[in-house]
Amino acid sequence: MKLEIVGVRDKGIIARERLVLRASDTGDAGDFIILCAVANPDGLPISGSPRAAYWMPDVLVRKGDFIVLYTKTGTPSSKVGKSGRETYFYYIEHNETIWDKDTTAVVCNVSGHEFESNL
Repeated sequence: MKLEIVGVRDKGIIARERLVLRASDTGDAGDFIILCAVANPDGLPISGSPRAAYWMPDVLVRKGDFIVLYTKTGTPSSKVGKSGRETYFYYIEHNETIWDKDTTAVVCNVSGHEFESNL
């Protein structure tokens, strides 16, 4: 599965600031981490510069569905639109905006990750 970046909407307005993603195939959203990273003048992320990170929850997302990731706090939810596509709403839980002209969104597929739970 791939998550395509549709865009960041309402930058600088904490009540509405959000990143919009679209699933290009069916798969588990939990295979992805979303980063808000500082960008260089060419718009590319600067290594080691994430302002925020959000690991998507394990949920089956179908091709054409949308994921809306708000900067603010909130309760995750979903709804089916008139097109029959589902939109999932998640929240990074920040009290201040994070997206501006010096940031870029990075979608990382981490389906092959490892972790140690006994650290």
